[in-house]
Amino acid sequence: MKVMPITTAEEKATRRLEVKARSTIMMGIPNEHQLKFNSIKDAKLLLEAIEKRSSRNKATKKTQRNLLKQQYENFTAPSSEMLDQTFDRLQKLVSQLELLGENISQEDVNQKLLRSLSPEWNTHAVVWRNKADLDTTSMDDLYNNLKVYEPEVKGIASSSSSTQNIAFVPSSNNNTSSSNKAVNAAHGVSTALALKINNALLYNN
Repeated sequence: MKVMPITTAEEKATRRLEVKARSTIMMGIPNEHQLKFNSIKDAKLLLEAIEKRSSRNKATKKTQRNLLKQQYENFTAPSSEMLDQTFDRLQKLVSQLELLGENISQEDVNQKLLRSLSPEWNTHAVVWRNKADLDTTSMDDLYNNLKVYEPEVKGIASSSSSTQNIAFVPSSNNNTSSSNKAVNAAHGVSTALALKINNALLYNN
């Protein structure tokens, strides 16, 4: 059977609208994903394909978010772990959750860090957990303040190997203490920035 060409003005107008609708939809698709939909010429089918793919992506993100939330709830730090390792792991977890639309309050994050620390940190953790400005203290600032006490805490926790720990006893020299704080602050900022860039690249691919 021979296909009759479009001849009426109404058919031509319908065709123009179809082409325009498809072009408009394609304009909203990121360049890197356009090839996946380019073969679909019908605007309605194209929209259905996009919605289907979007639903799959939402389901995947929901699963990822639930897994990360579970990891966040169960987050703990073993006694053998240094503070910077605990900080890095928690900050990476929080960054991943934020990228998936899960916002966690500053106070909750700080409380999570303090509660996750091993028992030898209890004295310092209790003091910080009861501070009035914990909800406005950044995670980096909390880390830097705790880091000052790490030599003392780890020295007490592993006193049986005193030969190595003596080297980590904090100096009473104010200049040395100030230098240590500056180094720790720089570490906190660079670590935070690196994690955010890394996670942004991970979820944009």
